[in-house]
Amino acid sequence: MIKFIFKLLKFIIPLFLIIFAVLLLASKNHQFEFSKMYSNVEFENIYKSPSKDLVAIGNSKLLNSIDKNTLKEEGKYSVAMLGYSSANISVSKLTLETYLNNCSVKPNLVLLEVSWFTFNNHRTQLHKIVGDLFLRDFKLWTNLLGKNASNLLPKVKKATTTSLKRFVGVKSNLKETTYLDKIDHSLPKEKGDKFNFEEFEAGFPEHLAGVDELLLNDFNAIVDLCKANKIDLILFTAPEAPEYNKYQKDAKRIKSIYQDLSKSNKNIFYLDYTFGSDLWDDKYEDWLVDSHHINQSTLFTKDLIRDIKKYTNNKVFKD
Repeated sequence: MIKFIFKLLKFIIPLFLIIFAVLLLASKNHQFEFSKMYSNVEFENIYKSPSKDLVAIGNSKLLNSIDKNTLKEEGKYSVAMLGYSSANISVSKLTLETYLNNCSVKPNLVLLEVSWFTFNNHRTQLHKIVGDLFLRDFKLWTNLLGKNASNLLPKVKKATTTSLKRFVGVKSNLKETTYLDKIDHSLPKEKGDKFNFEEFEAGFPEHLAGVDELLLNDFNAIVDLCKANKIDLILFTAPEAPEYNKYQKDAKRIKSIYQDLSKSNKNIFYLDYTFGSDLWDDKYEDWLVDSHHINQSTLFTKDLIRDIKKYTNNKVFKD
């Protein structure tokens, strides 16, 4: 039996060392690629100059509604815009986790866009960016012990392969572009509702978003990270089409998660800009390009900063 164990170790230890060496080589040569899903420079800066006053995380709703330069308030604050189009809350959690793992000074504020579909069980898929994050930050590998391990490993494998190809001289043919390049900031020519009922029913046939346990756990992990590091967390829901909001049967249930957190934690705040809320403004309907994306990020960010100053006692934006 002892001889068998020694033979097994002789096989496993060299194999482990080879795998580790390959991952280390891939990590050292990794670069975030150009993509219309995000800003590769913003993610690259996590590992180069990560200490910012404010970190913004979320999906395309964040990227469409928030303007980084406006958030800076004429240079008073430094900002990391770490949104990724189509990202679910699990991706946002990993993004914040790697940022905190690598920053020398913790941010004072985290801005997170949340919505009716944040916990929808059809949004549990992970994206390519996750493999990139794991390759750059080995501390994230503790997440492989969780329920989402089977989804994580293929992303890590793909990122490793891409990085090794770069190492041996295979050039990328990706166009130099970011998510912001595809946003048309001109006001929509057609006024009025941008809601498409057929598309809505295709995605939500029962008009319910639901609450997936894994996604809710990752959302709570974001909350815990902010609490542990004494970081103010501002949750906000960007404007959506009134008709889109009216068909959301469990919207009150979802929003109660954000509202209850805000009421029970002095450093967590929730600002809701959807139809029927106190912060809704009819002008937002004219800024919509579809049911849940606006394109007037500069104007909306000014409104958001105004309301953060008015309704929260955060450490960053003050009158």
